[in-house]
Amino acid sequence: MAPPSFFDNLGVAHREIGQYDKAIAAAKRALQCEPKDVLAYCVLITYMYAGREEEARSVAAELLKIDPDFSAEHKAAASPWKDPAKNERVLAALRKAGLK
Repeated sequence: MAPPSFFDNLGVAHREIGQYDKAIAAAKRALQCEPKDVLAYCVLITYMYAGREEEARSVAAELLKIDPDFSAEHKAAASPWKDPAKNERVLAALRKAGLK
């Protein structure tokens, strides 16, 4: 099986082209490999993009159990996107899911 990072990156790629169900599936595969994969939980916030806010909030709660110090601000600041609009979109989804 591929490493969790493969599925994390695949999930991000699917999210960025609007294939939200595929992004969610990839993140779930990453979590099968590594149940404490913080990036996989961040990718699962794709539920927010898909209009599934309750599921995104549930993912955010699980993420905080794994990493109580998680910060959406720090995640966005560490984002590889050069386009500030992409960073803001991710940050907005994380915040809307209940992460600060």
